[in-house]
Amino acid sequence: MPSRRTCLALLFLLLLAVCPLSAAAASNVAAAPASSYRRISWASNLTLLGSASRLPDAAGVALTTPSRDGVGAGRALFSEPVRLLLPYDAASASSSGPATPASFSTRFTFRITPSPSYGDGLAFLLTSSRSFLGASNGFFGLFPSSSASDESELRDVSTVAVEIDTHLDAALHDPDGNHVALDAGSIFSVASAHPGVDLKAGVPITAWVEYRAPRPRRLKVWLSYSPTRRPEKPALSADVDLSGLLRTYMYAGFSASNGNGAALHVIERWTFRTFGFPNSSHAPPPTKNIGPTSPNQPPPPSPPPPPSILQGGPPRRRRLFYKVLGGVLGGMVLLGLVVVSSVVWLARSVRRKQQEPAGHDEDMPEATLSMEVARAATKGFDSGNVIGVGGSGATVYEGVLPSGSKVAIKRFQAIGPCTKAFESELKAMLNCPHHPNLVPLAGWCRSKDELVLVYEFMPNGNLDSALHTLGGATLPWEARFRAVYGVASALAYLHDECEHRILHRDVKSSNVMLDAEFNARLGDFGLARTVSHGGLPLTTQPAGTLGYLAPEYVHTGVATERSDVYSFGVLALEVATGRRPAERGISVVNWVWTLWGRRRLVDAADRRLQGRFVADEMRRVLLVGLCCVHPDCRKRPAMRRVVSMLDGTAPLISVPDKMPPVLLQPLTNQVSSMNSADTANTAFFSCR
Repeated sequence: MPSRRTCLALLFLLLLAVCPLSAAAASNVAAAPASSYRRISWASNLTLLGSASRLPDAAGVALTTPSRDGVGAGRALFSEPVRLLLPYDAASASSSGPATPASFSTRFTFRITPSPSYGDGLAFLLTSSRSFLGASNGFFGLFPSSSASDESELRDVSTVAVEIDTHLDAALHDPDGNHVALDAGSIFSVASAHPGVDLKAGVPITAWVEYRAPRPRRLKVWLSYSPTRRPEKPALSADVDLSGLLRTYMYAGFSASNGNGAALHVIERWTFRTFGFPNSSHAPPPTKNIGPTSPNQPPPPSPPPPPSILQGGPPRRRRLFYKVLGGVLGGMVLLGLVVVSSVVWLARSVRRKQQEPAGHDEDMPEATLSMEVARAATKGFDSGNVIGVGGSGATVYEGVLPSGSKVAIKRFQAIGPCTKAFESELKAMLNCPHHPNLVPLAGWCRSKDELVLVYEFMPNGNLDSALHTLGGATLPWEARFRAVYGVASALAYLHDECEHRILHRDVKSSNVMLDAEFNARLGDFGLARTVSHGGLPLTTQPAGTLGYLAPEYVHTGVATERSDVYSFGVLALEVATGRRPAERGISVVNWVWTLWGRRRLVDAADRRLQGRFVADEMRRVLLVGLCCVHPDCRKRPAMRRVVSMLDGTAPLISVPDKMPPVLLQPLTNQVSSMNSADTANTAFFSCR
């Protein structure tokens, strides 16, 4: 137990540190720019209209009340406008070019509870007005009813919405009382479909909405009872151009109405982001009107002035002084107690750590199976069931679960780097729960000494073995092209479509698994890092496999999505040529680039194919590979562009005849090049 003198010294030092830090923090908060990623509470930053209200403890937002009394419609909007359109004078050098629309995606969990009947339903919306609330009778609070007499203030209001419809209204051309639909400027939907779930089940349902622009200008909607497993196929897919309805700035949120029914419409979780703008579009939102100005529309009210401690005269100042003084003294006493308690806790921390399982993380969810099941599936982790060793030191076993499903069980020792690799891999897999080109996680468990991840079994091994095993059958070109395209799709998903950006950091042929139909599944996330969209990871020691590592990553230790792109480029060249990244002292990158300069690119094709390939596809894969391994990371395409080039929907990027020299930039320039990439986000926030 530390002495009293030690505790007083610690308290004094803590007070010295807290005072200047508090002042600095206050000034920093005032000066800090808005981040591209924000996690907000339901208790703040929301504008509520009509019958909308916050649930107790900020657990969500109720858009309607379970009663026929009152307005019958409610709306909840994020109070700050989001940029959705880049005007032509900023989007292009010529003033005659078109405006650039943003892509956006959102995920939200909702629950509809009857009381006792159901209402109209709810909708996710983008709107140019923060104050308008529409009709209740079948209109979701989105638009005025057909009998509305005064529409002067609505003439310039623009609205795009995705309906979650629980009421059949024949007058509005509804297909049934359980569908999802897209409204583009009108209550008459441009597309509708069955949601694949029962919207009236009274249980939480998660919806994903995604709009891609400028190509393919397609909106997709998925719904699932699971908050993490997005279905493979969307419930609704509509080719629609929303650029005519999107304004430079709009508000995002939800609206609902009860009509002749009475139901509780609740939003429990919400994540929203936009992407596809260069960072030059990160301009502050307008302080006046969002949409086009209207002569009849009054200007929005000015924000109230900040409260002043001088307001109210001398007696008010004295009361405030005593309150502040009492708070300071109480805080000092509390700090003293905290310091003493902390010292006692630290004195016993070593013993407590020894009693806890290694690597325990309170943020980790509960295990999905028991260690006994994992042991039984592998016959007690029998060495005869070993099928591989992961790059992070984990041993991979073939196993069979009690259900009869064949699985691959990855076993880590609960020590140091292995624990970190396990937690990185589990975190990455939980953040990207489903994609057809990722190895699906079937479950996990942990004990004091062991950590286990369970994956679906891939019967055809990995791509490295399929390409390079001597004496084996030559992998046909169709399977090779499908593998390249599949890995590109998986990386595009990890970089841009998960809630957090996931950097794989170890893309290589031995980490690409092949399922029963020889479809590629990217796996082994032991080195993966999860970062916020628009942000940069911390500088780390370079990790991965030589030959696949980007030169700037080796130089700076900063892993970005562009270093993943480089690794993919090496993989694409390896698949097309059948050569390892470095073979007999010759780099596959240098070899293919030399043939390209001599106008003999297709000569790089794997000779074992004996010409049995589609020449255009071979040329496309080789050129995409060269684009991705460009020594200047700023000139590498994003993975979304790579996918488009591979499927032929985007033109190939020009590749120089000679491989440019490697110019290693200072770390600050690397950061700048990342922030100016064409995948930068314009907004990202979430409510939980």
